[in-house]
Amino acid sequence: MNFVIYWMTGVRKPEVKPAEMQALSDLFEVVRSAAVTADQQVQGAVAVTLASNQGNATDAFNAHATGSDSAKTQLLRIADAASATRDAHKAAGTLIESTVTSMDAVATIAAQDVIKAQALPLGIGAPMVKQIIARAKADLTKINAAAAVAAVGIYAGLGLPDPMYLSQDDTRGSIPQEIADVWAEMTPAERKEFYEAVAEDVTSDWPPDKERPEVLFYSNAEPLPPGAVRPPDPKDDWSGNYGVATDGKIYINYDIMASDDTPVQLHTVVHEIQHVNQAHLRDQYDAMVAADPDVIDDIRAGRRPDPFIAEGTTVDEVERWKTRYEGGGSPYYTHQPVEIDARRSGTEYVDSLTPEQIEELLE
Repeated sequence: MNFVIYWMTGVRKPEVKPAEMQALSDLFEVVRSAAVTADQQVQGAVAVTLASNQGNATDAFNAHATGSDSAKTQLLRIADAASATRDAHKAAGTLIESTVTSMDAVATIAAQDVIKAQALPLGIGAPMVKQIIARAKADLTKINAAAAVAAVGIYAGLGLPDPMYLSQDDTRGSIPQEIADVWAEMTPAERKEFYEAVAEDVTSDWPPDKERPEVLFYSNAEPLPPGAVRPPDPKDDWSGNYGVATDGKIYINYDIMASDDTPVQLHTVVHEIQHVNQAHLRDQYDAMVAADPDVIDDIRAGRRPDPFIAEGTTVDEVERWKTRYEGGGSPYYTHQPVEIDARRSGTEYVDSLTPEQIEELLE
């Protein structure tokens, strides 16, 4: 008889079954377990490598393998995200089950009342049936609405990161304590000099014939702070950006630098310099192909050496950087090869700074 009440009220029970949500929960447990196992395997491989090697290259490898943008970190993020999603699906299944139970209870009582009303004379029973159905519809709708709100709350509370790509704030590396301790005492001019020293350090191993980017500090403040410039295009505000690379130059937000309690733009300087480096290497790639259309095939076939290895990359990676660039605001912005590479460059630099480097940068 319950189905008649649902038909008469026009209210439907949740179509998703609790068992289906449990199945989804179980699948995400498999994902979580696989990510944890993979992380343990990565840690084991790193430990073996570190145990049998030493030196600067090994230190750099360790920073890359365990830093804030490493495979280890990504795997743990995936495990955490899978765990949270698993629990959310399980909670949603429980919610659906309790919702159906509550709705069926309302429908059962309404069905019993309808049967009683139909036993009465038509003039009395018919109006009562309408009232019973109206009341049941209101109660069922209320239960359904409450369940919908609860379901939204379950999934809204996840706060999941994009597991494969870290957010901008999560990819700035771990600011060395030696720098954080003195940052608050530094004047804007000293902070500017520090970032300029970082830029010089990052490009110190560039080939002599590669043009270093000019580092400029832009501001929208009035009056213009000493040593700062306006954004090159009056239409560009850039006030919300940490920094921008354009036309072979690096623009760092002076206003954030001067007011921020932490040197968050340490990563930005390296990130934006890498964008300039990417542009240099893309131009080199294009010049090679223009001079000899067969050069890329020859490099891949091993008939010629890969000239980009000396630059710390490969011809395949440079080719990926040529993928059409998605501007800020696009959902694909942080996922494109040039951004992934620039974030990684900044994070690796920040995470691998040695005490000696830090001391030199702060001099």
